[in-house]
Amino acid sequence: MLVFTRRQPGEDGRRPEPRGMELPMEPEVMVRCTRDHACSKKPVTVVITDECPRGPCLVESVHFDLNGTAIGAMALPRRADRLRGVGVLPIQYTRVPCKFPHKTIAFHVACQASNRNYFGSSSSRPDGEGSLSNVELGESRSVNKATWRPMIQSWGALWKLDSGPKLRAPFSIRLTSQHSKKKVVAKNVVPARWRPGATYRSLVNFH
Repeated sequence: MLVFTRRQPGEDGRRPEPRGMELPMEPEVMVRCTRDHACSKKPVTVVITDECPRGPCLVESVHFDLNGTAIGAMALPRRADRLRGVGVLPIQYTRVPCKFPHKTIAFHVACQASNRNYFGSSSSRPDGEGSLSNVELGESRSVNKATWRPMIQSWGALWKLDSGPKLRAPFSIRLTSQHSKKKVVAKNVVPARWRPGATYRSLVNFH
């Protein structure tokens, strides 16, 4: 179900996000609906996990595709099915800090194409802003001696490095938050015998 969301100036005291805004790393967004009789008008927090590249996203300022659980959570008691059947639903939204207390960032290695010359991964459960400006890969066991190589955002939360020469694991990953520019280093988070499709948990977060 596609859910059209547009934040008008003044609804939450901030300007609307620009068209084509990037939400690359699972930011949290608080949403609510107010224009349907089934709406509870109470906010619900959801996590954005990917980008919307075409279709309504090209003509609307913001467009969310929420699942049935999220839509039902915005409804009055016993009106969830009614709200899910509305179709395109105008809602209000605002960004909120991600909160993952006592959790660390996990890195999921891309299932397809990851090999000795190409590495792709996505990060989950980052605290704070939830958006990254930079992701770097280090190929040394010693972070102090690591040669940090910039990765490129491929799609949504996925960042990639097409190295050419053979990559040497274990890998450390350095993340930089988009606005505060705070950095965290997940030392040797990807082991020497890493596998495509595997998820590796670090010991760090943006706490």
